[in-house]
Amino acid sequence: MVIMVLPNLSVLLYLLVKRLHLLWETVLKFVWKLNGTERNISSSMNDETWNQPAQVLRVIWRNPFSLITHPWTFFTIHERFAPAEIVLDSRVHLLSITSKKATFTQVDCDIPNVRSHPFTWLVQTKQTTHLIVLPIQVFYDLVKNIDVNDRKVVWMFHTARCGSTAWAQVFNQLPGWTVFSEPQVMFYSVLYGDHGYCSAESFSKSVTYRKMLEATVKMYLRQTPEKSSVFWKGKHMDEHSIKIIAKYFPHHKIFFAYRDARPSISSFDRVFGNTALAQEYVKTLMHDPFDDDWWFQPSNSRAFTNGYDHQFCKKVIAKVRPRRLVEWGCFWWAAKITTVLQSLDDGIVVKPIKYENLVSDRRGTVTKVFDYLDIPGDLVDIACETLNYDSQAGVTNVSWKSRAREDPGIWTRDSESVERCNMILREFHLPEIQSHFQFSDTF
Repeated sequence: MVIMVLPNLSVLLYLLVKRLHLLWETVLKFVWKLNGTERNISSSMNDETWNQPAQVLRVIWRNPFSLITHPWTFFTIHERFAPAEIVLDSRVHLLSITSKKATFTQVDCDIPNVRSHPFTWLVQTKQTTHLIVLPIQVFYDLVKNIDVNDRKVVWMFHTARCGSTAWAQVFNQLPGWTVFSEPQVMFYSVLYGDHGYCSAESFSKSVTYRKMLEATVKMYLRQTPEKSSVFWKGKHMDEHSIKIIAKYFPHHKIFFAYRDARPSISSFDRVFGNTALAQEYVKTLMHDPFDDDWWFQPSNSRAFTNGYDHQFCKKVIAKVRPRRLVEWGCFWWAAKITTVLQSLDDGIVVKPIKYENLVSDRRGTVTKVFDYLDIPGDLVDIACETLNYDSQAGVTNVSWKSRAREDPGIWTRDSESVERCNMILREFHLPEIQSHFQFSDTF
């Protein structure tokens, strides 16, 4: 999950606008029922012979206080119905997917150009002109015959503040590579956005999830040239999504960028703070349940547990009772690390890249990665030069960047948080917060 620091007033305005959006949708549904649009939507959902199943919605305003993209970010009006093939346009990109529908954004800019906008979700927030909604079965039928097996794909999952965006910038500079950096659909809060899925412990293992992920991958890769190379910065993952990629796309390479626990999770405290409003903002970005036990429901803490064993997570949450967001950050870090350890134990090839190694030996780390991917050695200089620049230039302001750096003081000021973090790490059989962690086979 990606959240920027907002003043308390902005958080309040975000929550207010979100409720206005619910009111707006209620009014729209009433109008659509009067003018017949609702009947056509029903036909597109239930009649396989309907030849214009895509509903095109024009964006008339977007929530300016929402810095992560959901369908509810946008205020829209119905424009027209269209054939399903409209979503194959190069300007159309998948935004979210549930058990009933797939939602796309239409943007008039070059999404893969991460030098100008290092996150795909950011473009989808700022540049969307239309939303396009397809019934889920129509979407599955559309992508069924798309063949993308000739693409050379590199996945990078990661923790926080670990250099993953810098790696996206590196690959963006390499000739013949296309970069997708955190498409919004890959965020758990959207991919699992259907409450029925969130509450099902077996969801990640289900055929439905496999179809969702496979269709998502195909939908993005079909935008790239045949036989091209693609770097995909995936943001959230669990061991089941890694298994699905390994099984259904066995030629894809998987990396995991990480850094030590303490500097990685410090940004949760520095960026999010410990205010009730900050926690409310995090909650409403995902499922908006607004109940006191929200943090302790494993289905809703999915973004912080990466879909890891829910029964285990439930026990740890009940035992530790995390309070500060830095403690949830520790939970998030531990679940990610454990997910990769489990994948490695299962024989899946995941190559970890440690941030501290990249900092201490830039050329050596880049050379090892390029050798593994058969990238010509004469491109190492380009990569090292790219790493001299700010990987998120233009995305976040200076004050946010300074806040996102590690604050060593939080580990001396709050002994209770330190102990709860250590309790979490012990439950995951990982070293304590002041220790260093490294996979046995790390770039």
